[in-house]
Amino acid sequence: MTAEEYIKSVNTQIQGLFGASLNENKSILNLGVDVSKSLQTWLEVIPDSRYKLLLSNGRQSLELSLISQTYCIYRNAFSLLRLSLEMLFGGIYFSTNLLDFIEWTNSSKDLNWSTINDPNNGVLSHRFYNAFFPELKEATDSYLTKSKLLYRDLSEYVHGNHDTWITESEALKIDKNEIEQFEKCLKSFQEISNFALSLRFLKEFNSNKLEQVEPIVLESLNHIIPITQFLSKAK
Repeated sequence: MTAEEYIKSVNTQIQGLFGASLNENKSILNLGVDVSKSLQTWLEVIPDSRYKLLLSNGRQSLELSLISQTYCIYRNAFSLLRLSLEMLFGGIYFSTNLLDFIEWTNSSKDLNWSTINDPNNGVLSHRFYNAFFPELKEATDSYLTKSKLLYRDLSEYVHGNHDTWITESEALKIDKNEIEQFEKCLKSFQEISNFALSLRFLKEFNSNKLEQVEPIVLESLNHIIPITQFLSKAK
């Protein structure tokens, strides 16, 4: 079998699974598209700047993860969702760290998760909430923990831990356990991303921009009283 024949055979196998996988992932796709649209809305209202490149890349990685999930390429789906989280946090972090952003664009500095989610200086640190939304002090600690847990879960697939490998002979197959786990991670991603973006940017928006993001924010964060109070008073 030639390389071309082999790739074609894999494609045939994937296409044979696609219809059934699409049905199994229906709720994931609906949620994922909603999250992608939400990120696009954030991109439209956040002040124009170079660091938005990372937020845009994060949205693209999210959509690619949904495609991989639909084609039963689960490991790639989780890896891309982790990349999306890194890009999202990176964009928020660079919005306050121009020097780090320039060094990143010059390839002299990596986008390091331990830096952008550092409890002392990262996007969910006390420095951030004190600067941008002091009322979110208690909630931020909780979301710092949630972001670390999500990143660890997604990293299981990046690092190739044993439990994340499909051990049956059929490498490409619909796996309901993987689908359930991905949906769990995606829901967490939606909540964490909306919180991080709200913490950093919400108080910088005028009434028109707040009106655009309010439905997105309240969809996953209506249980956070300081946010609902702020949105209510801003009307």
